[in-house]
Amino acid sequence: MSQSKLSHVALAQPSDIAALEPLFQALYAHETPNAAAPDDATCARHIKRLLDEETPHDLIIAWGTDGRSLGLVAVARVTSISDPRPDNWTQIDLKELFVLPEARGQNIGRALMEWVQAYANRKGACRIDWHVKSDNADGIRFYERFGATILEGRLSMRKPL
Repeated sequence: MSQSKLSHVALAQPSDIAALEPLFQALYAHETPNAAAPDDATCARHIKRLLDEETPHDLIIAWGTDGRSLGLVAVARVTSISDPRPDNWTQIDLKELFVLPEARGQNIGRALMEWVQAYANRKGACRIDWHVKSDNADGIRFYERFGATILEGRLSMRKPL
């Protein structure tokens, strides 16, 4: 498959489900390398659910010049619980950023992060928060180039149900 160049970054629409499927399949394989891939119907249902207006997330797609999706980012706008100051009410949670392996090194991640930063500014957000694996040195360096810092004393926690 020839390498597509970045065309533009845009908010995903319900009509983009088929274009998002390869990204979600690759993301699933990246996150769970030893698991069987979900079938296409399951993947499509999941994407449709994420694109529903009732979900808190917005999906953003990096589109290639050939019309293929090359990367995605998922963000959610949240309201601060602990900070009553109006300037600090709105925050953005970056839930996922993923670029297809064959599309890496073309500034697609950068374009997605720039879109998120512009989105946060439009929404009047005071900050963007996200998680990164502690052993993901490349990811940490990438995020630091955008002005992010590691929050000392913070850990992620999870309880499987």
